[in-house]
Amino acid sequence: MLGWDAVKDVHWESLHHAYGTAEGTPEILRGLTSDDATLRVGAIDYLDWSVLHQGNIYSATPPVARLVAGLLNEPILRAPLKEPAKTLRAKVATLFGIEGATGLDAVLSFLGSVGESLEQALKWIGDEGLADESHEWVNEVVDFRAMAPEVIEAILPFVQDKNPRIAREAMNAASKWTAIQSEAPQAGPAAEVLRARLETATDRIQESSLILALGEMGQDVSAWLEDEDEAVRSCAALFVRTPRADVVLIRALTHPEQVDTWFPRKATPAYFPMNVRLSLLDEVIERGVTIEELLPAAVALIRQTSGGLLAEYEWGPILQLGFPDAGYVSGSGVRPPLPEHLTPAQHAVLEALVANKTLWDPTDGNASLARKQVGLPDTREELAAYLRQTPVQG
Repeated sequence: MLGWDAVKDVHWESLHHAYGTAEGTPEILRGLTSDDATLRVGAIDYLDWSVLHQGNIYSATPPVARLVAGLLNEPILRAPLKEPAKTLRAKVATLFGIEGATGLDAVLSFLGSVGESLEQALKWIGDEGLADESHEWVNEVVDFRAMAPEVIEAILPFVQDKNPRIAREAMNAASKWTAIQSEAPQAGPAAEVLRARLETATDRIQESSLILALGEMGQDVSAWLEDEDEAVRSCAALFVRTPRADVVLIRALTHPEQVDTWFPRKATPAYFPMNVRLSLLDEVIERGVTIEELLPAAVALIRQTSGGLLAEYEWGPILQLGFPDAGYVSGSGVRPPLPEHLTPAQHAVLEALVANKTLWDPTDGNASLARKQVGLPDTREELAAYLRQTPVQG
């Protein structure tokens, strides 16, 4: 059972969210279906700030998810959010230029984020940890898994919604909740609905979103590795562990500037939390490819990257892949020694690093750490001199 009837006997005062007791939660969440737009925005903010603050699960999160999933058909949720919203989910309208974002967008996105947090919690706890009731989040995860079939059933009708934003959020949420079921990837009805829609999909955004959702459900999407659209091929390749899939991802990353234009910002599938290329790169590196295999993409990425967080998410991981034996000890502050000889791939990566002037801001702490972790100096001139003096072998 979902909705208000499902939580009528919940002792909210005994539950907690990010800022304390959840005693006042029901009153605030009644705002989700209020005619007062200010109350609706406030309730959406509350979901993000308190119930799932920074992706963290609390004892109040399961009953709130059960309640919210039962409200999806409330007509008022389709009303535009006319007021500026402070929550990340509702702020989508401002960040991505989406006019007319609704409460339904935000609520479906909340359910998708709950599913994503559950995935992470399950990875952290592990199957053995689920048997230990004293383990953090175990009781909540068990509750979520029990309600998953009902939540998925409530979400599925919106996969076919005429509003593309609502459909994309529903696809993402359905895939996340399917993945956390105890018998995943037994996707059942959810996969059937998505496959049926995929058969009639007419554009890149629809196809890619559906393939990503099916992939997260554990469904076989290898048939799309040969699609004529590179974006569609790459979305499928994210869920196929074969040499062919690796090649698809690496080839796409050889022109990263194009990858990031595959989808309009306002229509990027929910699967990609940041730039699309970063998700592709993260997956490729996680698969254990060598720097030699990644080299064309590695050089292309470094040539067009910048400092700041990209040092952590893009060129920093590439450097670590290229210099796996650096032996940096986190927190030590000790820069490991540079190799006395370089492989051709290592030399090419460092040449690209020297060529990109934007990576050498002396005030950029992220960039400095990315270099330090593999023993590189903090100035272009020093690295250029090292390249001139160091022989290349192989």
